[in-house]
Amino acid sequence: MTIPENFDGKNEHDLLIGSYNSIENKNYLEIITSDIEKKALAETFLNTFQIDLFNSDFSIQNLFKLTKSNGHFYIAQCLFDFGLSFGGGKYDRFLKHRYHYDLFGFGVAKVELGETLLREKTIGDKLVGHFLHSSIQIKDCDSFNEKFYLVSDKKENIIKFFDKDFANTVNKYNGLCIRTKANKIYLTFENHLEQMQSRIVEDIFSAFKYWVD
Repeated sequence: MTIPENFDGKNEHDLLIGSYNSIENKNYLEIITSDIEKKALAETFLNTFQIDLFNSDFSIQNLFKLTKSNGHFYIAQCLFDFGLSFGGGKYDRFLKHRYHYDLFGFGVAKVELGETLLREKTIGDKLVGHFLHSSIQIKDCDSFNEKFYLVSDKKENIIKFFDKDFANTVNKYNGLCIRTKANKIYLTFENHLEQMQSRIVEDIFSAFKYWVD
């Protein structure tokens, strides 16, 4: 486990270790130590989402690989580091280190998934969807279909490979987004790093049956 120097050691340690500990099946887990592999995935993530770093440095601090019977996928603890900036009031200015941790899941499927977006519906989605029926519907998953907005340029593939088991697993959670680019799948969260996010990625990605070996 990596904890950067000059950070709030106790809080960072508790957060990162807690995130790691929330992974349930550690018998299938490998900690990736290769900086080359971590940097390559970080670049792929930034390019895919076209993230504006706002003068921050982005890096993957810890990368976990889970290999199961359905293939393998990754859980990444990443850091947005904004460096030192002035904080406080008019008469008590001080330098503060600004940063935050996020977590995302990543995997490569052995099937084509196209350009796909899965996220929770907004009020606008529900109003428009009532008339246009634009969101993809997963058979026998009424609760999921009501809760999530799902669109893709490979609709038939998504209906086939995002099956009932996968949809029902996703439906257990809030505040997440899943995107696909060709055969790559990314899972991100609305909130910064929280302890149980690793377990959520593990649970959802374990329900997807088409990872590369």
